[in-house]
Amino acid sequence: MSNAFPKDVVVAWQESIEKFDSDNIVAKNCKVERSGGEQQFNSNFRTWKPVSMISRTVDGLDITASLGKSVTELAVPFDIDTIPNVPFTLDAKELNDPRMLRKKINSAVDQMSARLNRDVVNVIKNQSGQTVTQSGALTTYNDIAAAESALIRQDVSQTTLKTMALNIPDYNTVSGNLAARETLGQKALGAYERSLVGDVASFDTFRTSFMPQITAAAAGAVVTAGGAAQSHIPVPSQVNPLTGNTENLDNRFMSLEVDTTASVVPGDRFTIAGVFETSLINKVNTNELRTFTVVGVIDATHVNISPAPVALDGFTSGSPTDSESDYANVTVALPDATALTWVNTTAAPMSAFWENDSICISVGNLAVEGLSGVNVMRDVTDSGIQLIIANEGNVGTLANQYRITAFYGVTNEDPMKNGIVLANQ
Repeated sequence: MSNAFPKDVVVAWQESIEKFDSDNIVAKNCKVERSGGEQQFNSNFRTWKPVSMISRTVDGLDITASLGKSVTELAVPFDIDTIPNVPFTLDAKELNDPRMLRKKINSAVDQMSARLNRDVVNVIKNQSGQTVTQSGALTTYNDIAAAESALIRQDVSQTTLKTMALNIPDYNTVSGNLAARETLGQKALGAYERSLVGDVASFDTFRTSFMPQITAAAAGAVVTAGGAAQSHIPVPSQVNPLTGNTENLDNRFMSLEVDTTASVVPGDRFTIAGVFETSLINKVNTNELRTFTVVGVIDATHVNISPAPVALDGFTSGSPTDSESDYANVTVALPDATALTWVNTTAAPMSAFWENDSICISVGNLAVEGLSGVNVMRDVTDSGIQLIIANEGNVGTLANQYRITAFYGVTNEDPMKNGIVLANQ
């Protein structure tokens, strides 16, 4: 910490840092990691980290024929790629009132906290592999428990910490239902007096003002069009044909060929008839259609989707590779010439849910102390997010220029362990 700032600025900064976590929902309920600045720079601020393996059992005393099974360790890229700033200038007249600077610092840190909230839920919106819809409004325990059921069906641990961030209408209708009960004592009283929902169906719930809107799917009739069934075979790496180098492969997403991508947008959700969920560990057909999310539109006939469908019976029916057997998440490959059935049928604000460790905030380092003539303070919030305030004076304008900055990236480490809830579909 620099001592070049006046004492009142130092005090205002420290007070704002302490307030960051109280205003931030996601940082306290996600995994936060930080590595050394040199390591980040040498890896171009991208780090590949291995994810959990999935194994299968083999029965019998003699397992000689199974000893040759291969081990597939997959990895996910963690990018530190977001640098939000709040810049402002106060001139020599405005600096006569110390409240101006204190209030601006406080509002800037508030905005940084709000920005991080939005960045996390937008990653869940655009990349998550779970979608829970309700035909009406969210009102009861069962509506929230449907999200819990979606995770349990995927064999997500029932003992890990989970979070649900509800948009205001969803939260208030659930709270209203709870407040009307006469048998829950203090919990019903809290809902009545303060719209408090609390822990529901293994989720720590929060009311939020930053949930994005999911638009109604406008693409109309779209069918798979690869000339054959499509699915993904998990492999840890591939050879870059341009360089000849072996590079890690991100197995969370797959390019799906369709007849048209006109009006398809990231965040659209769909199912395909006959393609059911396969649970990740037990490999059970859940009898629920697998929901896919459009991560991005690649070109006129290809979309990037999450999760990458890995067929239990293999890409070539009946002869799955070892990696397909281990990481299967659908019963069959996506059949050719089959319609995508859009799930987001009505525009609505989403609510988000996630297993806490499935979303990671990677904190980057900016070596601002090496900047000549710039005053700098940096602090780390209780949740691990690093914030920087820097300023320099301009003798020509008799003004101080300030910027408050953060550096981080948000990674959806396992899209199968997070998703959205859409009411009134």
